[in-house]
Amino acid sequence: MLQVALTFLVVFIIYVTTSSGTSASRLGTNKRGKFGFAPTKEFNSFLHHKLSSYASFSRLYSGSNSISNDNDTPAIVAAADDTQLSNTNGKKKNKLSNLQLRWITGCTLGAGATYLIFSPKWVFTLLFTSIMAGLQREYFRLVRSSGTTPASKTGYVASLFFFTIAAYFPAAHELVLPGSLTFLMVWLLLFKKSLSSINEMSSTLLGVIYFGFLPSFWLRLRYEFGPALQQTLFNQFGSSAINADWLFSNRSFGAMVLWWTWCSIVWSDVGAFFCGKSFGKNKLSQVCKAAGDASPNKTVEGALGGFFFCTAFFTLGSFLMQWPKWQLWGPAYGLIISILGLVGDLTASMMKRDAKIKDSGGLLPGHGGLIDRLDSYLLSGPICYVMVKQVVKNILTAVV
Repeated sequence: MLQVALTFLVVFIIYVTTSSGTSASRLGTNKRGKFGFAPTKEFNSFLHHKLSSYASFSRLYSGSNSISNDNDTPAIVAAADDTQLSNTNGKKKNKLSNLQLRWITGCTLGAGATYLIFSPKWVFTLLFTSIMAGLQREYFRLVRSSGTTPASKTGYVASLFFFTIAAYFPAAHELVLPGSLTFLMVWLLLFKKSLSSINEMSSTLLGVIYFGFLPSFWLRLRYEFGPALQQTLFNQFGSSAINADWLFSNRSFGAMVLWWTWCSIVWSDVGAFFCGKSFGKNKLSQVCKAAGDASPNKTVEGALGGFFFCTAFFTLGSFLMQWPKWQLWGPAYGLIISILGLVGDLTASMMKRDAKIKDSGGLLPGHGGLIDRLDSYLLSGPICYVMVKQVVKNILTAVV
């Protein structure tokens, strides 16, 4: 109970004291900084034109020095051309460094998430809840950018109950949703100074459900299937090879399934990116206009590539975890989480376009904000929990 109280207190402080902050950079905003300067293409064209005009005027004005000025003119114009070429090369270098930055950030997040999944219960609950608080904070900033003022702090507190109950009192988890929504309505009626609009109420409710209730199922998946079901990768293959008992202190069945699920979602993103870049010809808007408008750069080939990579990776995981009927459950599970990941990605894109914001934040170098990186994980929690629960029933049936 002391761990429960400590987790609740720390996370409550994080939620309530989270400030709204300023909105993220809008679409088309210059990202060079307030006082930074980098010559643009238009500026170089302007400079090229002005220097050429100045050289021509100098020739007419100086008379006897016209030959000298003729010789100087190409040098002046070449200087402008060199400036433009240098700027172009600088952009290429920035793109390369940005890609490297994305890889570094991604690998760091992967290592951190792996340790987090196998960490003690109170550590996982505390850090997971803090991350969800960051996502919810970015969401409320998007809502404010669209001209609506949500009840953000009330939403934080309501979401806090989801994570705490899911981690420590899972039997009462289903009751938290109606209870939290009732608490939210009572708060808006009794303690708010002005009448709330439909947009304010609906945006707050969406923030509570989308960034609170749905992700809380990851906690149930992590905790409810514990050490009694240790037919996992590290019991079957990993521990005997690398002796990682000191690192993976709680190698439960739920933790292993969570690790393979989250890694499969990563492979879905990677497969979609590279397949879209290499083979993408048909825009997603040709299949669904609204989805294409939300993310114009996405292609059908990229989506199919993401489905394939995610399905293949989790099928491998289900085989190594010795799932019963893994030939059926593995591909079905992988395909479903890949589809839900794409839907989550497009949902976040709709939110950002409505708010006229390119990135939800700037916390993760090369990626943007937390929503930009974790949007594919938000919708999958409930269906993953239900499917794993059915798999566990099959395992217990096979054991009996």
